[in-house]
Amino acid sequence: MDLKQLPEIDPDTCLLASTTISHCRSCIDACPTTAWVLMDESLGLDTESCDGCGICIPACPTASVTIDSRPVLLLERDQLGFSCSQAANTPSLNRIACIHSIEPASLIPLYRQGMRVITAHIGTCSNCIRDTQEGFWTRLENLNNALAARGLPIITLHYFDAGHPSPQTGKQEQHDASRRGFFSKMFGRHAAGASDNGSVQDSSPSDSPGEWLASTGIAGPLPHVPVITLSACQACHACVRICPQSAIVHDISSSHYQLYAELCNGCNLCVDICEYEAITVQAWQRPGQSTFALQSRRCDACGTDFSVISENDMMKKHCHVCRSNNVLGKLYQVID
Repeated sequence: MDLKQLPEIDPDTCLLASTTISHCRSCIDACPTTAWVLMDESLGLDTESCDGCGICIPACPTASVTIDSRPVLLLERDQLGFSCSQAANTPSLNRIACIHSIEPASLIPLYRQGMRVITAHIGTCSNCIRDTQEGFWTRLENLNNALAARGLPIITLHYFDAGHPSPQTGKQEQHDASRRGFFSKMFGRHAAGASDNGSVQDSSPSDSPGEWLASTGIAGPLPHVPVITLSACQACHACVRICPQSAIVHDISSSHYQLYAELCNGCNLCVDICEYEAITVQAWQRPGQSTFALQSRRCDACGTDFSVISENDMMKKHCHVCRSNNVLGKLYQVID
């Protein structure tokens, strides 16, 4: 069976196509065959090099990369079973090109339907060009850590072939078993948020991992967490204006910045646009400070109204533009 299916990119949502400031290389860096080619004014796909693995799909922060004929993952009772293209003679309801093409956004809806076990029949990953330590194994571990932190049942990964040689196999199964045992003892048979049949009761229709995890009402790690460094922030509002997810908001009525980590998709546009390196986006962390009070000032040099972060910039009397352009120094030279 030929599983080669070529990916396509939506230019309206692709960061490189829709913006001029993005440094995104997610699909390029993730591709094991270097099929994505970045040129001066375009992003192209070498169709001969592309093997249709789909690893670029979970790598893309804006879900711009798609494969039209990619199968939709379906549950068999409360389990997700699948086989990859490297596993021979394994008929399966879910036959996919590569395990590393599965992203948390596709697992969350299945989890909400009651999935607690993933059974994978895969080839010898150590001999496969697609294998990566930062792929599916890491994504599942991060998701499980976020679920466990909220007292929710985790997802256990098993292999159809018990003798599978992947170096992650024993570590993953041992890790899952020990963690599951710990939380079973801690919370009893019914973990917080779980019903009698083990399914999690939904409080939000969103399939976004960040929004759904936040909707549980229990603090814990989120996929992408924007962090503002107070000592560097100039309150120029550039990150607010560029954020397509409204994960960073300037509340004018109460004069403060508000961070909504659950809405962040990790596009890093805020990082790319900030010339002061005052913002970072951390992966799978607990959100820290999310509210930053602002005060309004009038620039002594140009007379423009500007904002300062109250905790850090009480003594600033000039807007970030005048400070950046050294307006005071130029005025001094003219007067002198």
